[in-house]
Amino acid sequence: MHRGQLFKIFVSLFSVSVAFGAAEAADIDFGFNGRYKTGTWAPLRITVQSQDQPAPFIGNMVIEVRSFSSDTPMERYTAELRLPTTEVYIYCPKNAVQLVVQLVPTTPSKDTALGNIQPSVIQEVPLPTPLSRKDNLVLVLAPSGDKLKRFVEKKQLVSGSDGAQVYVEYLKDSTLLPQDWIGYSAVDVLVIRKTVLTERRISKAQQTALLDWVQRGGTLILSGGNDFNILRGSFVEPFLPVELKSLKKTDRLTDT
Repeated sequence: MHRGQLFKIFVSLFSVSVAFGAAEAADIDFGFNGRYKTGTWAPLRITVQSQDQPAPFIGNMVIEVRSFSSDTPMERYTAELRLPTTEVYIYCPKNAVQLVVQLVPTTPSKDTALGNIQPSVIQEVPLPTPLSRKDNLVLVLAPSGDKLKRFVEKKQLVSGSDGAQVYVEYLKDSTLLPQDWIGYSAVDVLVIRKTVLTERRISKAQQTALLDWVQRGGTLILSGGNDFNILRGSFVEPFLPVELKSLKKTDRLTDT
């Protein structure tokens, strides 16, 4: 898989059926549009559809990180299955090449003892080529048709004399913002432009994760100008280095 290729695997034809319900994996998305760095954490989002026959599928999601040379997991994570989408944060060792995702039922049928329930492999997911640790990953949350995106698409951005590349990835919507600060582990800069920052758009968990990341050294860039009213009353306003009062036009900047 080539660097820069959108990493999204559709496995809608694969299903796990048991006596007490059935589940179907509809979408698996790793990193930020497939961008991640080794030695950091990255979000793994798995969308699962429960067929509700005769009852909803109830269970855990188990994710194993494996290397090329061994089937023994390098890392292993378990998360409660949350419909429709479960988000887990995965640490990516240097030689990790594959994720193995499993569904583990936790509610047995009348005829099945809990100890006899076996996990069912959903998908073996090859990891895309990681970014170099010296590269810069910039996430942008902005409306579709954003002018910055058109500019970025025409430029090959290089950072510094060491040839490090700048990779700019647009988030489809605010639901893709991490719900834990560790999900920003590979992110160098987050840019938010022309986006309403209310709890209706960005959940409380996402707000806390973003502020925690900034307090730990993360870089957040917010657009101002004609859109500065969007920031008023938002969860980030108390942390801004300026006081939002009114909009004035000037052709000269003062030193104060």
